[in-house]
Amino acid sequence: KNGDIYFGGQYSASDQRLGVHSEMAVLTQAISDGATGFTHIALASSKFKDTPASPCGCCRQFISEASHETNSNPNILLFASNSNSSSTYTIEELLPVQWTNRAS
Repeated sequence: KNGDIYFGGQYSASDQRLGVHSEMAVLTQAISDGATGFTHIALASSKFKDTPASPCGCCRQFISEASHETNSNPNILLFASNSNSSSTYTIEELLPVQWTNRAS
């Protein structure tokens, strides 16, 4: 909302279990800085060369919870790394049945 742009990347641990996903890293940094009202989240990955990248299920849930906690409803922009291919979604489109422990 205030025009700040955050960048993040993933960390892959040698055991392949203790890594940090880029979506989680960048959202955690932004929230730690007090950011709210996210308008966009963009994702590109070298693993997705010709088709748009796609967040994993864990990251979809993390985005959902972070969006709720920060009063955000961001457009999620997904890009291919070697082509002009892209897609845009809301978190509701990427995760239509979201888990929550909040009372309804």
